[in-house]
Amino acid sequence: MDRLWPRGLGKEEACIDHWAKEIAPSTELSQWFGPDSDKWPEFRRRYEWEWRANGTEMDAFC
Repeated sequence: MDRLWPRGLGKEEACIDHWAKEIAPSTELSQWFGPDSDKWPEFRRRYEWEWRANGTEMDAFC
């Protein structure tokens, strides 16, 4: 999931009903994580913290 719309993909081509970019990880968190899957447990913890800090309930989207 990303906050940025993919280059070269029109919204009609995407065939989605809703793009919930507001629930994507922050740019800072995404950059910290990068391609390093070894950071997954810490990324998950930080991502959940971001949701809660913003008053978002994860259960509403899962």
